[in-house]
Amino acid sequence: MGKHENGGVDQATLEHLGARLHALNELASKGVHGEVEAYEVDTCVVQTYLVIADLLGIRERENNAGR
Repeated sequence: MGKHENGGVDQATLEHLGARLHALNELASKGVHGEVEAYEVDTCVVQTYLVIADLLGIRERENNAGR
């Protein structure tokens, strides 16, 4: 993460994202073993977009911190 003022926040965000990705993977894998409800698909898609947005935000902050 580098050493800068937001390093601790970014690290915590990545740890939280890791937990969210694990939960999303579990939800996405549910369809292999059972019925999937429409709201579960919606949740999976929306949360995937939110995770991507968070990752892009971290990358942007990292790029700006190096300037």
